[in-house]
Amino acid sequence: MNKQEIIKRIEDIEQGLTSLQLTMELLSTHAEVIQMFTNDDLSSLNIPTDVLCNHWDKVKDGCNLHKLTCAIAINSSEELSNICYEKLDELKKVIKDVM
Repeated sequence: MNKQEIIKRIEDIEQGLTSLQLTMELLSTHAEVIQMFTNDDLSSLNIPTDVLCNHWDKVKDGCNLHKLTCAIAINSSEELSNICYEKLDELKKVIKDVM
């Protein structure tokens, strides 16, 4: 395999990772603007205690899932960006210099 073939394969990988990075960035952007129904919202409703208790954990779990989704999307986007725009470029330069 020659230098051009190796660089072409790296660029193909870079394209796929860049697409994934943009998807994660889009997910984080949309997840951040979603308004969640919180436990405070639930407790502010004038509903019986037994109904409140039945839904408390579901609301709490939904809020936690939302926070986790945002964090994963943001961290994944940042890491993929680092790989795509720094690490793979460095690797291509090394290959060009070595071969």
